[in-house]
Amino acid sequence: MSAPLSKIRCEKWTLELNPGGDESFRQALIKDAMAAVNGETPGLVRRSRYAATYRNRVGGRLPDNPYPIVFLKLFDPPRGLATIGRITMGSRARRAANAAQRLKAAGFEVPESLVVGEEGRSGRALLITRQVDGEMLPRFLDQCGLKSRRETLRALGHEVGRLHRAGLIHGDLTPFNIFVRHGEPARFVFIDHERTGRARMLIGRERRELRNLVQLGHFKIAHIGRTDRMRVFRAWAQARGIDRWRSVMHRAARMLEIRVTRDVARFGLTAIRAASLLERV
Repeated sequence: MSAPLSKIRCEKWTLELNPGGDESFRQALIKDAMAAVNGETPGLVRRSRYAATYRNRVGGRLPDNPYPIVFLKLFDPPRGLATIGRITMGSRARRAANAAQRLKAAGFEVPESLVVGEEGRSGRALLITRQVDGEMLPRFLDQCGLKSRRETLRALGHEVGRLHRAGLIHGDLTPFNIFVRHGEPARFVFIDHERTGRARMLIGRERRELRNLVQLGHFKIAHIGRTDRMRVFRAWAQARGIDRWRSVMHRAARMLEIRVTRDVARFGLTAIRAASLLERV
């Protein structure tokens, strides 16, 4: 969130808002935020282990409503080690907004943060972001022709390599956290930044980068096979300046194998969405 316009107290919550100069928009954001924390928001799209995500138009779905569609993420109170993380690094909402700002400053596209909210002692938090223009990566690729699909995958590999070259690691780089904006070339928008951060130490940095590639390859996407995944990896290696990319690729393949084995043990074979990244190269 860049240069928040206002910071207010509302009930037990502190809200930091960035609505521009529109006072009515500001009031609508406050109303929507408080409706969410009081359990009055429809439009639930996902419930994870630690948060609920809602999709709504600010101010309600009226035909003449000029305000944008937003995603509102309401984070549960932290538990266990997450409590320490909140004390040392701030709430999940705050970390996500700060990480998105770092990516934006480095030249990457991210959703615009409109509200960061935190509730006193409970540790609950919320984040409202403007809906991203474009298509989710799997849907975009499903609609592409062969040539466009290959170009998009190479461009994706280069963009992830550029992200890592800038010293940034995405916290959960799945295909569903990447949006594609139409154009020549395609432009990518990275979302979901609660765990995105800087690679401050050289030790372990390569493993964290490879984990991003494993996250990308762990999911089955229509029309995307092993050769297509290789295009992403080779473009990433080129952007990172890695010449001996095959040895690095074998490490990524081993990491994926371990992850798939772990998920089979936890959830059963039906929960595994892919297991074919970089096989026997």
